[in-house]
Amino acid sequence: PYYRAVDAKKAVQILKDQKPILLDVRTPREFKRGHIPDAKLIPVQELQNRLGELAAYKHSDILIYCATGNRSTVASKILIDNGFKRIINMRYGIAQWSRNKYPVAK
Repeated sequence: PYYRAVDAKKAVQILKDQKPILLDVRTPREFKRGHIPDAKLIPVQELQNRLGELAAYKHSDILIYCATGNRSTVASKILIDNGFKRIINMRYGIAQWSRNKYPVAK
């Protein structure tokens, strides 16, 4: 499997160049307060039971983020353990993304 952790600046470039699936693993409440445009929400505590929703992307790039990077690291491991091959973890989460003034949707 392919795993790497990137910062927000690198994530912007990856989103532009590689068009990965963007996965937000925070809570629905956090997601409502602001998320990266086009992100799919699957809270980390539901991920194991909702892997079927991502089955089509087993060999695609998946960029995962949460608030600060802890839950996305856990989510990355869950996906890798379940045979997903191309995982990119946004290390400092939407916190760094927002500090850099990148777009946030509500």
